[in-house]
Amino acid sequence: MIYEASSPGRVCMVGEHCDYARGKCIALPTSQKVKAKGCKRADELIKIKSVLDGDELNLGFVLGDDFLDLSHPLSYCRAVIQAVLQKGFVLGGAEIDIESDLPIGKGLSSSAAVTVTTAKILNEIFSLGLGSAEIAELAYIAEHDILGIGCGRMDQLASAHDSFLMLDFSQGTKPHVKRLSKPAVELHLLVGIPTKTKRDIKNILTHCNQAYFSPAEKKHFDFKIVLDEYIPEKVIRPMEKEIKNGNIEGIGRMLRLNQEIYDKFFLPVCDEFDAPYLYQCLKIARENGSVGEKWTGAGGAGSFLCLARSERDRNRLKQALKEGTNSGLQFIDITI
Repeated sequence: MIYEASSPGRVCMVGEHCDYARGKCIALPTSQKVKAKGCKRADELIKIKSVLDGDELNLGFVLGDDFLDLSHPLSYCRAVIQAVLQKGFVLGGAEIDIESDLPIGKGLSSSAAVTVTTAKILNEIFSLGLGSAEIAELAYIAEHDILGIGCGRMDQLASAHDSFLMLDFSQGTKPHVKRLSKPAVELHLLVGIPTKTKRDIKNILTHCNQAYFSPAEKKHFDFKIVLDEYIPEKVIRPMEKEIKNGNIEGIGRMLRLNQEIYDKFFLPVCDEFDAPYLYQCLKIARENGSVGEKWTGAGGAGSFLCLARSERDRNRLKQALKEGTNSGLQFIDITI
């Protein structure tokens, strides 16, 4: 019998980096997904094949073999299997095929979509009875605890729940998940994805984790306060109200305020946040009808988010960005 599972990427509307702190964020899913098909085997062998970013990858190992090659692109899948076994679930041999149309490494949480999808397909194949929150936590354990990535829980929760969410991390390891209703008017969002830029996500997370968990300078303490208190109160709380009321201008103001906070408090913590091409895109967007714009994801030379007043304005904005930049851009339209 063939089983199927899929998970979307994540667009953080506001509140990046608040998820390893005690902050809040608002996130929404992409229509692009990581998809998996799988079936049981009669032995203890796990075989994983994937086509990610156009390249075919293969990984095979015997269930229970704890060796984990961190350099292998499919180590994320294997880490999920280890996390499931560590929780005491019983697995058997399986063949899993994974494919994706989600851009990798561009701030859209492709890694979480892979780990969540792996947990989902294991849940289907072996009838583990896991809910969305449990799947998200297994994916988090795989990335954070087993692979040693300094991430929070936003990406895994957003991907597992596949909904427009407000996530509250003030209780530490017990995040509160709130599904947001559609706003009173349609929101026409545009995600811009630079295809020719690179960023060092490990460097970003290392510097941010050091600043938050081991503050040694004023800029570190400021960073910590911003994540724990300022963004939740000054951005997330009013943004929820603006979304509920469908106030496009108010939503745009909150997007820009969030970006201003990043410029003031994040740039001093890590040089990787200084991404000239991304700032060029934000400037073009603002000059061509965007109501609000900011980078989205962990930061650096990743993706950016713009809000337009209508579908027509979004198309005009897209054209202006194409004409105003000399590097390739991909776009994702999101209408809420």
